[in-house]
Amino acid sequence: MQSRRRSIKEAWVNIAIGYSINYCANLALLPVLWHPEHPMMSAHAIGVAFTAISFIRQYIIRRWFSKND
Repeated sequence: MQSRRRSIKEAWVNIAIGYSINYCANLALLPVLWHPEHPMMSAHAIGVAFTAISFIRQYIIRRWFSKND
């Protein structure tokens, strides 16, 4: 079981990495996925892409922190 300090560190690492990845993903994905004629479908596609990115990022960080316990 993680200590409170380690959980806080994991959360901050996740935020820092997440911001960096999501900033780059915005630059790459928004021009490709956004279509003014279909804003609802575009929003759905962008939401799915960011959910997948978030899941993968969190999984990798959690495994990394669990391995180091």
